[in-house]
Amino acid sequence: MGKKGSAAKSTEAQFWQWTEAKDLTQITEDNILTSYRLKTPSCQNPKKNCQGNPKCLHALGQSYWTNSNISLINEQEVAKVQKEIEAEQRKPGDLVGLKNLGATCYVNTYLQLWLHNVNFRNAIYSLNESDCDITGNYQQVVCGQLQLVFGLLGGSICKSIDPSSFIQSLGLPTDLQQDAQEFSKLFMGVLETNSTLSSVIQHQFCGEYEYQTKCLSCQTITSRPSRFYELDLNIQGHKELKECIMEFLKKEMLCGENQYHCDACTCKRDAVRQIFLKKLPQTLSLQLLRFVYDKSSQQRHKIVTSLTFPDTLDFSSILNGNENMSNLEQRELQYQLSAVLIHRGPSASSGHYIAHIKDTANENWYKFNDESVVKMKTGTKLDLDANKGEENLWSEAYGPLPKKQRLSKGHHSSKDVYMLVYVQTSSLLPSNRCVAIPERIKHMVDEHNIQFQQQATVRLTAVHEDQLKALNYRKSMLNFVKTLETESDDHEWIHVSQLKYYLNPNRPHKGLLKNANSLICCHGNLHVDKVPTMKYIPKQAADILFAECNDLPRFKLNVCKPCVENRCLLLRKKRQLVSDSEVIGQFIKNLGIQSDTKNCFYVGKVSLRKWKSMALKNIRLQHATKMSDIPDVNGSASENSDSDEFVFNSDILCLHGSLSTLAASYQLVPEYVWKILSTYFPDCHQIKGDSDSCASCIKESQLEEEKLLAIKKLSQEQKSDLHQLFLNKNRPQINAFLSNSSDESCQTIYVLSANALEEWREFVRQPTRHEPISKMSNVEFLCQHFRLLYNPLDMVNCFPSNEANMPQLVLVWSEEWKKVKKHFVIDYAIKLSKPSMMECSVMLHKIDDPAVNNVQNKELQKQNPTAEMSVLIQSNVSQKCKKKVCNAAESHKTYDKSQILYSPELCAECINDLANKQKQLLYEYNNADVYIQKVSGIQTEETNSGTSFTCESAEGKPSRRARRCTRGEKKLSDISSSMTLRDLKLKIMSFYSVPPFDQNLWFNGKLLSDDTASLGSLFIYPNCTITLIEDEPNPDNLPVILESVKNVEPERGFKGTGLMGFQ
Repeated sequence: MGKKGSAAKSTEAQFWQWTEAKDLTQITEDNILTSYRLKTPSCQNPKKNCQGNPKCLHALGQSYWTNSNISLINEQEVAKVQKEIEAEQRKPGDLVGLKNLGATCYVNTYLQLWLHNVNFRNAIYSLNESDCDITGNYQQVVCGQLQLVFGLLGGSICKSIDPSSFIQSLGLPTDLQQDAQEFSKLFMGVLETNSTLSSVIQHQFCGEYEYQTKCLSCQTITSRPSRFYELDLNIQGHKELKECIMEFLKKEMLCGENQYHCDACTCKRDAVRQIFLKKLPQTLSLQLLRFVYDKSSQQRHKIVTSLTFPDTLDFSSILNGNENMSNLEQRELQYQLSAVLIHRGPSASSGHYIAHIKDTANENWYKFNDESVVKMKTGTKLDLDANKGEENLWSEAYGPLPKKQRLSKGHHSSKDVYMLVYVQTSSLLPSNRCVAIPERIKHMVDEHNIQFQQQATVRLTAVHEDQLKALNYRKSMLNFVKTLETESDDHEWIHVSQLKYYLNPNRPHKGLLKNANSLICCHGNLHVDKVPTMKYIPKQAADILFAECNDLPRFKLNVCKPCVENRCLLLRKKRQLVSDSEVIGQFIKNLGIQSDTKNCFYVGKVSLRKWKSMALKNIRLQHATKMSDIPDVNGSASENSDSDEFVFNSDILCLHGSLSTLAASYQLVPEYVWKILSTYFPDCHQIKGDSDSCASCIKESQLEEEKLLAIKKLSQEQKSDLHQLFLNKNRPQINAFLSNSSDESCQTIYVLSANALEEWREFVRQPTRHEPISKMSNVEFLCQHFRLLYNPLDMVNCFPSNEANMPQLVLVWSEEWKKVKKHFVIDYAIKLSKPSMMECSVMLHKIDDPAVNNVQNKELQKQNPTAEMSVLIQSNVSQKCKKKVCNAAESHKTYDKSQILYSPELCAECINDLANKQKQLLYEYNNADVYIQKVSGIQTEETNSGTSFTCESAEGKPSRRARRCTRGEKKLSDISSSMTLRDLKLKIMSFYSVPPFDQNLWFNGKLLSDDTASLGSLFIYPNCTITLIEDEPNPDNLPVILESVKNVEPERGFKGTGLMGFQ
């Protein structure tokens, strides 16, 4: 940086070398052009732009237009758009996907499943036009939209279609994932309202079974038939699908509290209940209960154990020897796997749904993942790899990937399968029996395809038009670049930012000059100092630039002869300044004592150090407007601004305008040095070497010294009188004061503000830097009634952070108090004294005499109806009462705090209000810390019995003071009093990995059970410790995943949608 700066200065100097030999009257036109750098030859390096050469027009942005292949770039853009369009088109033989509108993947999987059920698809295509009127009632609109979706999935040329119209017709929210099984049941219920579809759905999906209950007493069998559309199979504790089916059909004993009421016996009896299959549907849907509801935690859990299932489901082998066999025909017992529905994710309200479906037309398996439809590489064999391509999602939800399980041929296993669809082998239809798309739907599909092709054509046409515009624009820019390099006799000044802005294809406005005020000199021409930021271009090129960018200002500036003359004079004065600085510098180097003070002058040391820079500044200000053709309107303003700055030789003056008494701030200089300085500063203050210092300043200095001596004497006197108070040693102790001591010094003590005493100590330590203390205030200890707001005996050993805004105090002996009053004025004297036997009033806790009790009760009602307080017995109490009081007082070895006499007295009302406010503030906090200590099972009984860990102050009160974690504790930060107990449990879960429903939190011997309650309402304060007891897990439980905690609102299901009648 240093070399670059020096090179720039040398380059600047070469344009003004002619000023050394030229007089102002000898300046020629060539000299002016040289100063404006117009005599500099053009640069020959096309890759670099010379900032100091206004004729150098290289590397300003021309390379983008001369070197870049614009046509190639545009061809690439066209190819990119064509590739995008091809990616959106459906390839021959591929199946069409469905776009995910946010959280509608569960709808997409069922739409694909129903589409590939040939019988169901034929039924949808066979509906009458009156049943599919999209402008009719709700049932007709749904059927029409479903028919259209099926038609688009079968005949669209797009890779995926948008099911928005179908979703909107059902009124489903697109940003909320719903339960897939519930959606299927409700949607089928809507379709069954159509008589044509009802028979097909019942024949295709509906089966029958019968509940048989046998009384073990009278052997009476009661039957109850029922229909089903899918079998709900429990998978807990099972590894194979066969086990789940067997559990569904097994006998159930009804005994104990679950006894069966037998109509024949007319009472409750032990019985056996069993399900008997009567009819199996052509399409058998097996719903695997992956999501179970936990009543204790009121949350759903996902079971993530693997389940094995076969390609071929033979009920004859499953029901071999079972009574169910007698109810079914042999042809109804053979099923082929046709679809597998997968749920990826930790819970039902989050994650992603995917379907693996077998296409009956070509017997190939496809994976349907919203827009993406992929044919299995294995073709007609299902390749169900649960973890393939989704390792990150699996790891986040379940942990490390499990080892791949070895399976028998024709079997599959998955941790995420939630529904299996099997089709009776006898019911499979050949492809020639498929119903074609209705003409009305086909016409709508054709319109959809034409619209897609038209949009693709519009996109390609727009790209081609942009390509043509870019080529034409490049031609015009190349013409401008050629004009820029053409020799011309007529040129124009232009700012370099404007030229770069025009040559930049993006036209950025950052750094663009839009105002010419900074370029124009006071004569209305181009400022000679602004030449490095300007370029000198042909006028024809400037016409092209400003014709296209008409919002840019056009300056049309010329060179300025008065500015060049002024600069010539300025450079000569600068050279003279350099010569004079060498003379003064030599004097300073050989500085010594001047013997002849008469011929010397006083110069401030600061002025002597800064004289050169100040002189240079004056020269520049002087020649900035000199020889101007236009009146200088800024001159007065600059002079006014300089008047507030440092004036040469002003540092030798005092406030009275005479020679300062601070001799170290100035020095003597000989006459020849003064003459040089006065040349540059003719209006400066001049004081000869034989002048005397200011008499007024000398007198003021003497008075100040006397004042300082008096202050020091005062501080020493106060320190001597109150030495122990200054050192804060030998202070009155509470225990000694409350003892039954006869020492007079322990009978009465006084209170002073610790803040006021600290200010006094600062004065004593440094009396010259602080003002003397004449008054001490105790008003901070008083309430609005001018009574004591705090009990001084409770404040002596308190930490400042223990109580909010509690002032600090210092106890003073009675002898010290006299000296304190001698030196200071005390606004409110606070005195604490013990009652004397000879006084007319006595302080007492309890007296058996009824007369005294009557006085006590009246006083208690005045002060505080709920607290036991000291009672003042007046002199009009009977002599009998006084005698009992004296005897009771003598029996006491120590005094209680309630027996102390306070002056002024305690204000019970304000003390109670303050205590309530402090208690309220204790349970209102933000960004606080709370400590959690987990207790093992061994300690559970002790914790439940009332033991808990809490952080309390020395006096047993809750403390806000920060502390360190003890062993076994963990600190939770960013806790607020408005946070609910459930929120706290979620934070704890991130530390201990214990879910909220397994957390038992104890605090102050109480179990915290209300999850909706705030921490403040549970009286939890900052820095306290809460005990955590984890519910021991049942070893028989299977692995489960806790449902996502981000959905804290109650589930609404399909309420408010068309599936529930929009209710």
